[in-house]
Amino acid sequence: MNTKDAIINLRKLNPYDTLQKIGDKVGTSREYVRQELKKANLPTIRKRDKNVCKKCGGETNRRNIFCSAKCRKDDGTVLLSCTNCEVIFSRSRTLINRTNKDPRYTTKLPFCSNKCKGSYVGKHYGWGKDKKSNLI
Repeated sequence: MNTKDAIINLRKLNPYDTLQKIGDKVGTSREYVRQELKKANLPTIRKRDKNVCKKCGGETNRRNIFCSAKCRKDDGTVLLSCTNCEVIFSRSRTLINRTNKDPRYTTKLPFCSNKCKGSYVGKHYGWGKDKKSNLI
């Protein structure tokens, strides 16, 4: 098999390969590969890989990594369990990363509300009043 036939076969078998990659396999330049493909009326531009949604695996357009606003929102949130009441709630990844990096946030524990946070602090650090401990 000569180089012309090898180039044509490689393009037909691997439409996603670049001209450089085909040329490296055959041992020629990409310009020679382009010329031979043009003579054979085959596409000189490779096919693009299909873009896949990062969340659900559905097909997206070239610029987006998510197929819909719902997938974008779902990927940006994380389910957590409240430290105090153990209720499942969601928080954005951005907020979680900010609380873990910023020294102004004193507690890294997840709470579903400020009420739960206050109750937890009252029980464990003695601040505030806890209804259960005021049995006189």
